[in-house]
Amino acid sequence: MRAIPNMTVVVPGDFAETKQMAKAVVEYVGPVYIRGTASDAEDVYTDGHTFRLGKATLLREGTDATIISTGTLMYEAVSAADLLAKEGKKVRVLQMATVKPIDREAILAAAAETGRIVTVEEHNVIGGLGSAVCEVVAQAGTGRVKVLGIDDHFCVVGTGAYVLAQEGLTTEGVAEAVRSLLKTA
Repeated sequence: MRAIPNMTVVVPGDFAETKQMAKAVVEYVGPVYIRGTASDAEDVYTDGHTFRLGKATLLREGTDATIISTGTLMYEAVSAADLLAKEGKKVRVLQMATVKPIDREAILAAAAETGRIVTVEEHNVIGGLGSAVCEVVAQAGTGRVKVLGIDDHFCVVGTGAYVLAQEGLTTEGVAEAVRSLLKTA
């Protein structure tokens, strides 16, 4: 859907964000694609968060690396950052609920300030959040990116949690991707 001209692409992370996103897109003039999931999402927003179309939401501060999530993997991203904090790693977490238009400023700041970005999405690694972040980082010429998602194949059949576990899209899988990226020069 990102490749369609003038298309806005949004992917909510939990129920609170979905409610706010629905209100925002009703008022938006132009085509909007809302990519949702049938699986239950853990609530992350409990503090009066306000969804803003085209803007990332900072969920955790950090200087060592950045995790950029979209959709319900926001919970795993936050949990991975919390796990890594226990190891002394300060990991920024951005929820990118709008995949198009992408928040270039937030991505460029993450690349400049942390140097390493892991993207996390329950989507094919081709054409989604990871691709969009790579495009921004490559054009800027700074930072390294590791893309986590469905590696361009058909998934196993099962519950949402089972499929995500098979694809390594778990708290530990995200944390391991950050650890791996931190080891690179």
